[in-house]
Amino acid sequence: MLEGNLRPDGMKSLMLLAVCGVCVLRGQDGQSFIKNFPLLAALDTDHDGVISAAEIAAAPGVLRSLDHDEDGKLSAEECAEAGERGPSSSDLVKTLMAFDKNGDGKLERSELPERLQGLFDRGDVNKDGVLTVDEIRKLAQSDQASRPKEPEPDPAFRKRMERVIMRVVPVLAALDTDHNAEISEAEMQNAPAALKKLDKDGDGRLTDDEVTPDWLLVFVAQGMAQFDTDGDGRISKEEANAPKAAPFRATLLAADRNHDGFATEEEIMAEVRARADLNHDGVVTQDEIQRAMQSGALGKDEVHQQ
Repeated sequence: MLEGNLRPDGMKSLMLLAVCGVCVLRGQDGQSFIKNFPLLAALDTDHDGVISAAEIAAAPGVLRSLDHDEDGKLSAEECAEAGERGPSSSDLVKTLMAFDKNGDGKLERSELPERLQGLFDRGDVNKDGVLTVDEIRKLAQSDQASRPKEPEPDPAFRKRMERVIMRVVPVLAALDTDHNAEISEAEMQNAPAALKKLDKDGDGRLTDDEVTPDWLLVFVAQGMAQFDTDGDGRISKEEANAPKAAPFRATLLAADRNHDGFATEEEIMAEVRARADLNHDGVVTQDEIQRAMQSGALGKDEVHQQ
């Protein structure tokens, strides 16, 4: 059900979600999800792999800094790409203007440390020896525009994938309290209270075991978004027989154990668990999904590449 392939050679992605062609779920068994999932990594400002009480309290400001298009809300894409797209115009203005030593509202080249003088040279397009706030904004916008753009996915599929990622990543599900697949300004402001609900042991901080997704749910939910083209929450026989579902057709059809002609998410999860839970402990890990894919129990990677 993965769009793309899973590789054991160090690739971090468990699932390739086609939200503007970016990898949005990261982490492998034994690796820190907090350190590997961008939004969590942004919240973990001291990079120790734990979201502390102080970091939870500071969450609203961190979340606002991830609003790259400055529309007052966070999309699934912004949550999953946090920090990877370069600074927003407001971020770059704030960073550079902190070096305005004489407080005149513009920067001279000598005010910037050597490591940032290359930015000055690129931003000072009129070569007047000063960098204004407007020039800094244009510099950030130019950098954003110059980044390679991936092909846009089908809009309906994109919308389904946005809802998937907001639902299956616990921190996003906690923040998106109205379940509309985006985090509003009010939800950002409420972030500390929302995050505290993930603190299962009540120690005032968030650890990997409290925020890591259920990989079985991740795998199946992505498949549902890919194959449930009419969006009714079920995979019909017609949808299972579509060409793109071919590698997983046997799994999808076998999941319909009540023979009503449809496989629900719950039924598919049960079928995938039966095929992939190799040690029969009731938990399906990323590694078990990987091995089931490679063995052909769920579908072979090379067959499913697009």
